[in-house]
Amino acid sequence: MVVNIAACACVLVGAAVVGVRIREERHHEERIEQTKAALGAIRQEIARRAALEPDHAGATGWPGTLRAEWFADPPPQNALFDDGRAWVEIAGKADYDLNHPTVRCDATGGLAQFWYNPANGLIRARVPYAMNDAQTLALYNAVNDADATTLFPRFAGNDAKRGDRLGAADDHR
Repeated sequence: MVVNIAACACVLVGAAVVGVRIREERHHEERIEQTKAALGAIRQEIARRAALEPDHAGATGWPGTLRAEWFADPPPQNALFDDGRAWVEIAGKADYDLNHPTVRCDATGGLAQFWYNPANGLIRARVPYAMNDAQTLALYNAVNDADATTLFPRFAGNDAKRGDRLGAADDHR
């Protein structure tokens, strides 16, 4: 009798753990989809501003900055972060040839939710660090619909850097 009760208790605890894990995974997937939707809204506004307000677009034809007031209050958010970090980082001229930010993930809260390159109109969402580099890179690529090959291009060899520059295979992804 005691063995049966213990076995039932173990089964119930196991089922509860599985249920919690499934719910957490579902919530994570929802946050990914919300972030992808936010990226879509920002991309649409970037394209709209470039087309309708060429006076405000830089020499490249893309807006030189992103403004929160272009959007409803609040502007589209990266649902993967909930720590009140800055909204968007604008790439500096030294990074105008990049398709991705040099730092793609952040666990410290010190980086903006999004990165925007006004030279090519690309917007990217940063992601939180996952269990390991491979999972974090997979999350970054999934959220951004990209195929970046490394999280840390500045520390990788020339092949990895070349994949992050304009003209590379993941140019506009």
